[in-house]
Amino acid sequence: MKKLLLTALALALTLSLAACQPKASPSLSPSPSPSMSESPSPSESPSPSESPSPSESPSPSESPSPSENPLPIASPAEGWNTYTDTDSMYAFNYPSNWETVQDVVGTDVAVLAEPIDDFSANVTVLIQEADPTLITATKEEFQEVYSSMLGECTILSLEDITISGEAGKALSYVYSQEGFELQAIQHFFNKGDSCYLMTATALMSNYADYEAEFKTISEGFVAN
Repeated sequence: MKKLLLTALALALTLSLAACQPKASPSLSPSPSPSMSESPSPSESPSPSESPSPSESPSPSESPSPSENPLPIASPAEGWNTYTDTDSMYAFNYPSNWETVQDVVGTDVAVLAEPIDDFSANVTVLIQEADPTLITATKEEFQEVYSSMLGECTILSLEDITISGEAGKALSYVYSQEGFELQAIQHFFNKGDSCYLMTATALMSNYADYEAEFKTISEGFVAN
């Protein structure tokens, strides 16, 4: 349960960082949220001027073409791009009109839709050490842990899934944060020594409008 709590803390961090920003960008600091000791504070994060140039760190638009991509991801549909991380060896497709943010503390990458009612629906990816308790934890355990961190939070469902060829879980819940009523779904699975955590968040009032995109992103996610 202790390991579950630590992992859930990382998940909550992911949500807090990307969820309540009207339009997150590399120049914006994350809103206040739980932090882990090894995560740098916003003041320690490099400013856009200090970030590597495109030649040093390819942007998603510069990702390899499907024939060159080292990961077996399906070619994106029209109006979609592919994000590939060749260091952590994962990839996913996302809508081409969503913004990609790579220097948000506590996430590997976040993709954000255009803001509606001062909130950007978003998907974040976090990779950490493999955690078997995530796959065996019950709905009641998640309810206890998430309520202790997020306050008013209701777990809607916990389902078995297969993602990138691995057994995983899909956890859906609603909660309140910074005056927003939010709904989120998290997909997580272990592969090798890593645990891949993908969180999709939107306002409760328009969550249904993003479900198709969230589903496409999660179902197409691949890791190697």
